[in-house]
Amino acid sequence: MSMSFRVAAFPMVLMTALSACVGGGSGERGSVVREVPFTSFSAVGPNETVVMSGVSQTGSGTDSAFNLDPVNETGSTAKLTYDANRNLSGIGISTPRSSVSFGAGETGCTTTGGCAAGNATSQAALVDPAFFGWNYQSFGVWMNHISSTSFQAGALSAGAVTPASALPTGLTDASFTGHASGFYFDAAGNRFATDAQMSAVTDFKNRNIQFSTTGTLLTDTSSFARTDRPTLDLTGNWSYAPGTSQFSGAVDTQDGALTGNASGRFYGPNAQEIGGVYGLTGGGASMLGGFGGKR
Repeated sequence: MSMSFRVAAFPMVLMTALSACVGGGSGERGSVVREVPFTSFSAVGPNETVVMSGVSQTGSGTDSAFNLDPVNETGSTAKLTYDANRNLSGIGISTPRSSVSFGAGETGCTTTGGCAAGNATSQAALVDPAFFGWNYQSFGVWMNHISSTSFQAGALSAGAVTPASALPTGLTDASFTGHASGFYFDAAGNRFATDAQMSAVTDFKNRNIQFSTTGTLLTDTSSFARTDRPTLDLTGNWSYAPGTSQFSGAVDTQDGALTGNASGRFYGPNAQEIGGVYGLTGGGASMLGGFGGKR
């Protein structure tokens, strides 16, 4: 992943979505779109909607506070629609607390790693898996019911979950690298997009994951001003039980001011990729987002 993408592209994709200035994703009138279970991005065909199982973190905020909902590990889905040219033309995200949907003309991808979606009531940004070479998962973030005083926000990681029997139990130092993005809401009620590089060093033998992010960048959703904020880099020590591909554990900011939890999954036939969501609070501030990577 290039640094130029991290500091310029994804925050701007998210800002485009939050401004509801989306163009692209042209639909094919009269086309019959099939809905199919997701297996991999390389298997997506024209005029298909792929249904992806996901894990989500959502919350609701006002101009003075943001409250996190419980992580949802079983009832969240993403539906990605592709047109006749296999271009992304629709995004649907469904969770128990917040759902958004965007169609043709509301959805468009850039050439630098992100897809933006926006309409009169909701805005979202999805990491373009092709940009990172991901084949089995991706993640996205969104805001819904936005006003000057209140809103919903969420993050979702979704993909083809690794069968528990296929986890590579002999590996002790598998290194996943990728991307993490989301939102930060400070104690004064200001709203920011976040962006960082992520690493997840996994000991499959002992079922342990050492998670971290670096180079956290904040982008003000009102002024678009960007600032580096290394104190919001994340660290976590996670684990998972035998017989499952789903993990969870505590996560903290580098300065210890925010604490919370993360939940995620291994993706792909043999755990080639990883993804998840996180939510943290502390001192009146909050942070939530998603991440994805591959080894």
